[in-house]
Amino acid sequence: MLRNTKNNLRIITLKTISIFTAHGKNKQGKFSFWYFMRFCFSNIGFRLFFKYSIESLSILFNRNFTFLKKLVNPKLEKLNITVFPNHYNIAEEIKKIHFSKIDAPKVSIIICVYNNIAFTCNCLRAIMEHTGPEVSYEVIVVNDFSSDETAELLIQVPNLRLHNNNHNSGFVLSCNQGASLAKGEFLCFLNNDTIVQKQWLTSMVELIENDSQIGIVGSKLVFGDGDLQEAGGIVWQDGQTYHYGRRGSITNKKYNYIREVDYCSGASFLISKTDFDQLRGFDEMYTPGYYEDTDLCFSIQYTLNKKVVYQPASIVVHYEGVTSGTNINAGMRRYQQINALKFKDKWKTQLQSKLPNSFMNLDDTLIKYQNSKNAKLI
Repeated sequence: MLRNTKNNLRIITLKTISIFTAHGKNKQGKFSFWYFMRFCFSNIGFRLFFKYSIESLSILFNRNFTFLKKLVNPKLEKLNITVFPNHYNIAEEIKKIHFSKIDAPKVSIIICVYNNIAFTCNCLRAIMEHTGPEVSYEVIVVNDFSSDETAELLIQVPNLRLHNNNHNSGFVLSCNQGASLAKGEFLCFLNNDTIVQKQWLTSMVELIENDSQIGIVGSKLVFGDGDLQEAGGIVWQDGQTYHYGRRGSITNKKYNYIREVDYCSGASFLISKTDFDQLRGFDEMYTPGYYEDTDLCFSIQYTLNKKVVYQPASIVVHYEGVTSGTNINAGMRRYQQINALKFKDKWKTQLQSKLPNSFMNLDDTLIKYQNSKNAKLI
């Protein structure tokens, strides 16, 4: 138990140092004490420090400290955000989930899973409850050789297309497998640690159907506590990525207009099956996972000459790190840095046009996409 406590505290410490150091860089991408202090005393910096401090106290004293979390976490009901508990009788809840049989769906929702059946159950429940009849869809789950009850329980869900791998293939290969089984005109890749909100799918489909120059549409990702996780992604000159708006307010106007972005997270995005097949799916160079979504977005822009667009009306709660963990030096997460180098090498020419890795370059990075043609408030 003591060992787990030390490991968890070490992970939080690494996350804190990584985030605050990244925000302490000047416009040239070099560390600046002045910019570091400026971020520390900013609204987001202060709230992040407080959140991580509470998390550390929770680990040390094995308590939830709910009364402290309420001081910094917005009320989900005021934000019209729905979440489900992760601790319940899964065998009973899975019986309530069902989907309609659609022979020619508009969208194929592809979910690749490895264990964590409780999150998968909540993900499917949210799709069932929050996806309206305006868009016909099918749900494909690729079970990547889970060791829990995933296969036994999901086979009970009516009209769920379940594919069970006979060995662990990794996220990238599983996604490509799911796409090969899809019947839909569009493919929606969705993580199993998500809870989609109302109009999440309709808003993406309407956007991509109304503009033939759009190749990918991504959702607004929200943390389970109601903070913004990502309002589209930025790619820096060194190949590293930044989740724009991270830990900001989801009601802030600057995160609530449709705009072109460098990339959208694969936790929830929509692409036409024609484009996906033309690009031969996710590049298997990134197996088992990480950077495959960023790479696909770059292929959309620089190979097919189409746009990657952020749709704020498509809101999805994402419990980051459930499957891959949060330790960047262990397990699946270690491939994040390994694949970052592969991505940088593959797109080195295109990356030269990007700005240096710095929080201070956010405004300049966004300006190139902000014009009357593609900036639309919701």
